[in-house]
Amino acid sequence: MTAIRQCDYCKGNHTEVKCPRLDGYIKHLNAVVHAKSSATRELVDEDYSKYGNHGMIWNLFWRTASVQEKLNLSPWTWQHIIGSYGKKLRYREAGLKRRGIKRKKIVTCGYCKGKGHTRRTCEIMNSDITIADDMAKVQRAMFLNTCKSIGMGVGALLRFEWSLETKKYASYHAGLPTSLMGVVTSIPVSDINPFIDLARWDTLSHDAYFGMSLINPTGPFKESATKLHVTSGILSGAFDGLCINSKGARHLGRHYDSIIVAPSSNFDYCTDTEDDYKKNTFKKYGASTLEQHISRMQTWLKEQS
Repeated sequence: MTAIRQCDYCKGNHTEVKCPRLDGYIKHLNAVVHAKSSATRELVDEDYSKYGNHGMIWNLFWRTASVQEKLNLSPWTWQHIIGSYGKKLRYREAGLKRRGIKRKKIVTCGYCKGKGHTRRTCEIMNSDITIADDMAKVQRAMFLNTCKSIGMGVGALLRFEWSLETKKYASYHAGLPTSLMGVVTSIPVSDINPFIDLARWDTLSHDAYFGMSLINPTGPFKESATKLHVTSGILSGAFDGLCINSKGARHLGRHYDSIIVAPSSNFDYCTDTEDDYKKNTFKKYGASTLEQHISRMQTWLKEQS
């Protein structure tokens, strides 16, 4: 006589995989995890297929669920429920495969790793971009106001003289001219953004610089066209309040102190590059990489309000 299999969940004459209560338990578990854990999205069937036997889902549920939400079931029972549901999904997928039916793959977002959407429609990414845009808007207004107050506009004449640091190590800079003169050819208002405070070797860093045309370039400056990078050290610290990094200064900003000899009142600038910084940040990296930067932006915005 064949033994009748008894379900551990409801004591019915069927396996746990076929238990009518199984889907209800999973629905309850999903609701608890989404409401109380650190998970940024709801669990979907692919999670159970992929992680059901690895303890990840059980940990998310058991660590956050209250006594009532655990439904008086033991931790072992909940592990078994998760495993049974994963097995049910695998059985279903195998059946579809035998019948030649391809299961539609759920799209995964490259930014938040959520299911069912892409970066283009990701609410989390759009929210983070809004925060970055808010900070960039404030930074750009502050930057332009500073440029106006000191006369750092297109056509301004600047003198560059060796900094104290360069003079201290003069023996290492034998071919470097002690002074230079140059004219500002462009101001980088549109390139100011929350990522210019990072060192240049950071993968998320973004450059902002004044276009310069040197008068009678000599030494390592072979051509008149060059750049004056926006860092906290240039122009006697005029831009220190913009959350700009002083490390990684290059060329003129590294070896020279800059002085405005003849200010300009021309503050026209190009707006074509306002969104360029997003290509190397939000469209390339995920929320886990940008999380600390978004938090930093929120703190900075609060300090400015």
